[in-house]
Amino acid sequence: MKITLPTAKTALLIAAIIFLSACGPETDDEDEDDATPVSIPSPNSTPSTPSPNSTPSPDTPEPEINSLPITPNNNLESTYELTIDASTLIPEGERAYLSVCDVDITTTNILSMNYDNCLLRSPVNENTDTFSLSLPNHINKLVAVVWFYDLTKEPLIIQWDKSLAEDMVWELQ
Repeated sequence: MKITLPTAKTALLIAAIIFLSACGPETDDEDEDDATPVSIPSPNSTPSTPSPNSTPSPDTPEPEINSLPITPNNNLESTYELTIDASTLIPEGERAYLSVCDVDITTTNILSMNYDNCLLRSPVNENTDTFSLSLPNHINKLVAVVWFYDLTKEPLIIQWDKSLAEDMVWELQ
């Protein structure tokens, strides 16, 4: 019994040392490679332009909110409302399907567009021909693709540019 107790204590001590060394801080040689070298400029060297990640010098004052120019037509809202009127597009009694997307049609083919990301996908008939979209300010160009249920008619492609619009009503024609 006297021999097994010191052996058990030794085994427990070895297990505790192994456990504690396994839970210690990890040393990784890759961290040493990622360190960026720091150079100390000599007193005779000319100052270089600061990097974009550097902090501004304490002598440069930060701009104040009152000094920022804001045009009178900017209401500081992040969205705008656009009404889409498709009433003149569809002859009475006919139906079509409307897709409104925020892509530039000059750079892509309408058949290869990803219609899952469109802002509006809806059937159009005499009961549903006016739509209202709340759009973020960064969307400046839209394209509408009108697919007619009558397969003899070609789909219509209509572009809208926010900078050319007089008001926020887009009449599809």
